[in-house]
Amino acid sequence: MTLSRQTAPITHPYFRQHSSGRTSLGRRLRPNLEPKYRFVSLDVVGGVLCSSLVETTWEDGRRFHLLARAHPDVLLRLGGHCLLPLPLGTAVLPNIACVHGIILTADGYLLLAQRTSGASYAPNSWSASFEEQLTTVDLRDLAQPFHRAAQRGALEEFGCEVDLARIHLVTVILELEILNLALVAILETEQPLEQIRRRWQTSPRPSHATEIADIDGVRASPESLKELAASKEYRDNPLHPTSDLRADLLARWLRNGL
Repeated sequence: MTLSRQTAPITHPYFRQHSSGRTSLGRRLRPNLEPKYRFVSLDVVGGVLCSSLVETTWEDGRRFHLLARAHPDVLLRLGGHCLLPLPLGTAVLPNIACVHGIILTADGYLLLAQRTSGASYAPNSWSASFEEQLTTVDLRDLAQPFHRAAQRGALEEFGCEVDLARIHLVTVILELEILNLALVAILETEQPLEQIRRRWQTSPRPSHATEIADIDGVRASPESLKELAASKEYRDNPLHPTSDLRADLLARWLRNGL
């Protein structure tokens, strides 16, 4: 992992034009709280994942998501420039680097967390288990920044401590609707589901506990996970857009590894 101090301009003219300043989408964006980071390169060299990041803001990333969803025809015209090679071909875009975390509890459950109704993306949906953007604190460890982000997310949202050695980066996924690139991590916690739920409910609550509306879990058997992935919903609410993929990835990992 490298953190570039050089600028990496947005290369596609439409998104470069709208990557800063006010938008005409009628959406009020929340203020930036801390630096975020975006990919400018991602590759596998000798079996090692290598990537470079530059600084961005939450506002720029959110504005890009709104534009992408409002004008999907622009994404279609990008064609192969967005898909080959990673990250997003020759088009450098303003998405925020993040990790999608899958928590496997000590008693064999996939932890599910329902996003609040006020979430800026996929409100009320069920996540398997959380999503965390990289911040400056994670980049203090350039050897394992995504492990650190996953570890921090589990602690901040659920009060769940996970050893770095039990966090496994398993793949990279591209969310086509908004061209969001994310690493996926499986976290093996030593806490059972009910203990995590009680910690989340009990004062003092984890620092980001209010970002979650509810916690539940499904038995982490390949059969149950495949059924969840196929259903696209849980308890009459949709899954987060990548949660079906995460459930399927966990099923494969438990069955025979990736």
